[in-house]
Amino acid sequence: SRVQPGENEWNEEALQHYREYVQELLDRGVEPIMNLWHWTMPVWFTDMGGFAKRSNVKYFEQFAERLCRELPIDKIKYILTLNEPNVYASFGYGTGEWPPNKKNPLLMAYVYRNLTVAHKKVYKILKQHNPQLQIGVAPQLVNIQPKRTENISDIFATHWMRYFWNWWFLNRIKRYQDFVGFNYYFTDYYRFGGLKDMLKGNFFYVANPELPKNDLGWYMEPEGIHPLMEQIWKKYKKPIMITENGLADKDDEFRRWWIEQSIVAMERSLSEGVELIGYMHWSLLDNFEWAYGWWPQFGLVNVDRTTMKRTVRPSAQYYAGRIDQLTGN
Repeated sequence: SRVQPGENEWNEEALQHYREYVQELLDRGVEPIMNLWHWTMPVWFTDMGGFAKRSNVKYFEQFAERLCRELPIDKIKYILTLNEPNVYASFGYGTGEWPPNKKNPLLMAYVYRNLTVAHKKVYKILKQHNPQLQIGVAPQLVNIQPKRTENISDIFATHWMRYFWNWWFLNRIKRYQDFVGFNYYFTDYYRFGGLKDMLKGNFFYVANPELPKNDLGWYMEPEGIHPLMEQIWKKYKKPIMITENGLADKDDEFRRWWIEQSIVAMERSLSEGVELIGYMHWSLLDNFEWAYGWWPQFGLVNVDRTTMKRTVRPSAQYYAGRIDQLTGN
């Protein structure tokens, strides 16, 4: 929406901003990882139906083509085409909780399918401009486990949800990704519903432990990233990049524990032969959270939204120390 505010309008100031941004990162020894689409879309594209129309995919192709010409992609190694397509399709067109607030399962499936088409087409465009680019997506994956490990109904519910939420999209683009990116925030334990639940249409549901939970009420199990990485590696045998991982924790009560447990889980996966090529903590700064606004604080650095003062949290200091230890600096 910043780069292309009109259908045939390109914002040179915005493009220059990103050119400078990439160069500044490189000058500081930071690896830039470009994400083409993180849900926000130009108004004109939304008014045309967005990704709910297959014919609109061509505009995303044009956008990618323009960026290849305007931005220094020869200096960029990694590109993500889409962020959390499963979340966008499900919450935007299935439950109706997020924009564009539709409740239409068939439309949800169509949007989800169109996003696979968009990724494949843009993958080819990016490779034509720079064959060395490493290209992936960033779906939001969940460590989905059965509540009762010996219960066949719970196991069935688990396999169904893993397929629908974790694997459906990745299976359809597996030949069009150089690495498997994913965002991890929580583990969900699924239980098959009883007769009363089924009469209400709830055939299975999440039955997580009560604690620990983050500020958003999400059950926290940072070590759950390990079995998820194992599953990804077994299915796709491609390098893995953890593109988001973190928690809403205003008082910085659990973030150090979360980071440490995540590091232990990643080290365990590496020791078992998983090829892990990157980890990004979400997020550097407290941000505007898509569905909740400013109040959930995911940042390693606190941002006072009145004065814009930035304060490094103790967990960030700990994280910096662990990176020094792990890299020998």
